Amino acid sequence: MFGKNITQGLIRVSFIERFKLLNIRFCKIDYEIADTELFELIYENNLYALEFANIVHLLKIKYGVEESDDFKHKNYTLIKKQPDSPLNAYIDNEIHNYLIENLANCNGKIEEDEQAVLMILNNSDLETEQKVNYIDVLKTVIHSLADVTNENLWKGLIMSNLVMRTEENVINYFVKCGNDLTDEIIQFINGEEKKYDFSKSKQLHERDIQRAFFNAIVRSNQLNNKYYEQFLVTLGWCYNSSFSVEDIIKEKMDILIKRKIVKMHETSLTFIRENYPLNLVNYIVANIKGYCELVNESELFNNDEGVALLAENISDVFKIKLLKNVNEVLTAINDAYSDEVKTFILTNNFYAEDLSHFASHYDKEEEKTKAAIVLRVLNWLKTEPNDSLPVSADLFDDILALDKNISSEEKTILFSHLLAVLDETQCKYYLKILKLDVFLGLFERKRPQIIINNTNYKDTGNISSE
Repeated sequence: MFGKNITQGLIRVSFIERFKLLNIRFCKIDYEIADTELFELIYENNLYALEFANIVHLLKIKYGVEESDDFKHKNYTLIKKQPDSPLNAYIDNEIHNYLIENLANCNGKIEEDEQAVLMILNNSDLETEQKVNYIDVLKTVIHSLADVTNENLWKGLIMSNLVMRTEENVINYFVKCGNDLTDEIIQFINGEEKKYDFSKSKQLHERDIQRAFFNAIVRSNQLNNKYYEQFLVTLGWCYNSSFSVEDIIKEKMDILIKRKIVKMHETSLTFIRENYPLNLVNYIVANIKGYCELVNESELFNNDEGVALLAENISDVFKIKLLKNVNEVLTAINDAYSDEVKTFILTNNFYAEDLSHFASHYDKEEEKTKAAIVLRVLNWLKTEPNDSLPVSADLFDDILALDKNISSEEKTILFSHLLAVLDETQCKYYLKILKLDVFLGLFERKRPQIIINNTNYKDTGNISSE
């Protein structure tokens, strides 16, 4: 019995040697109907065609894998689970033919484990064209772009969204592209929700790379605003002195300003005035302290610019500093102006045409502004005015209370401008305190005896007994 077995074994070995000599490979193998020992020898000596059906058959018989979609979509991953198997060795030696079979039978989708994918992409025996075809059907996302040794494949991976969106992958691709934020990397960044933090890049990359990346981000108008801001803030770079980057769109420039990427500097201020007029006010407001220090008593100060800032949401301390540089009259009529600002303007930059407005709105103003209005009306009285002035009772009372030396004639002039808003009772009251009792008879249809002078000649026409 043993001799027969030995003889059969020798015959099988002889078959195998002749198969090898004649370069015979079986198109189809079937463990169920084949001689078991001969099947093993054919398997171990790779004497079968590397076709997809044979690979699947061996995965079932030799690997014990139950049939599933993984045969189509994770074929290489399954094979690599037994790295010492004859099948794995056969495929490593015939990787070109294997990949043709794999791509032809994957139904347009490969979902290999990442390690298996990297083995394919980094296999030097495969042509770049095959790898590109592989990427076209690949669904597996690679964690680190740097793990793919052939940088010519990076663009395809980026464009197919087959790389994790990480700070390192973005910078590595940027460097690979010659320090350029290409259209595909911008689309890659914008294409999915992600929070980026480049704060660790300072430890991972040289300053020249950091600087080039920062400058490229600043210039990138296509980058989503959210990522534009995240990148710049976490990179931690800024323009401390000269800023001279042209053609940044308004919304991106506002981000640079808001996040203090562009600091206040003489050169930067001049450049932004000339190139970014729509962002100028935001730039100044964001750096108001430095701006005031820079332009104070300097040729850099611009009157129109300084006045425009008075309506902005900045401290009155800075507004007063700016006003001290203004050497011309200004209107103080602006709802955005505070009590402090109005007072300063009325005191130091008074515009005569404003007096009527502030007199008529006296009751609505705050205390400091009221005090300034009173002083302006007193100055007006000394000019022997001919124009009318809408004086209120409160304004009249405050003027009399403030200036005890106001002349009777000035009081009478002021009273004549008050008459229009008084009723009979109020009118009688003021006539008495002004010691103009002689006019009270008009309310009783009596003709008063009046000494005519320039003041009462003009003013009596305002009183009627009708």
